[in-house]
Amino acid sequence: MGRLFDSESEKKAVVAARQSREETRRRAEEVEEALADLNETDRASIDLSETLAKSQSIRAIVYKEYRETGGKWMIEHSEDGPDYILQIHPIRPAKLPWADVIPMMIEAMDEIFPRSVKIIYVPPSQKYKLQFYTLKIEKLVGLPGWREAIDRALAGLSAVDAWPRPTAG
Repeated sequence: MGRLFDSESEKKAVVAARQSREETRRRAEEVEEALADLNETDRASIDLSETLAKSQSIRAIVYKEYRETGGKWMIEHSEDGPDYILQIHPIRPAKLPWADVIPMMIEAMDEIFPRSVKIIYVPPSQKYKLQFYTLKIEKLVGLPGWREAIDRALAGLSAVDAWPRPTAG
């Protein structure tokens, strides 16, 4: 009887070990499936994060300088995504107040761009010693002839006269 009892216990141990292996294998498969689902979710969230980072990130703007020979303005300009930015620096302080200079800039830009092109004019900040005007031309980059229009805008803005000569009179 003792021998029969021992074989029965061995059989139970083998069955228990087999069940334990099967249970472990089943749990491992569940964990692998969960990790695969998590990995797909992680991949999707990483892709979404990268897309958002590209659309909302801060990009360095590399400006080019423009100055006509003998001109009184130095203009830094660059693309900013679909927009174009111009920063217009007077070489010496303007004699006219900014409220008179902005309409002259608007007039110069009206000769080049139709009214359907949105242009934002920002006067110089009074907080800083260095005074400059900023123009942002929205959704310009990529339109037909936009580079030629920028060349004409640079020349037109350089011609703005914020230093009128006194008239004899």
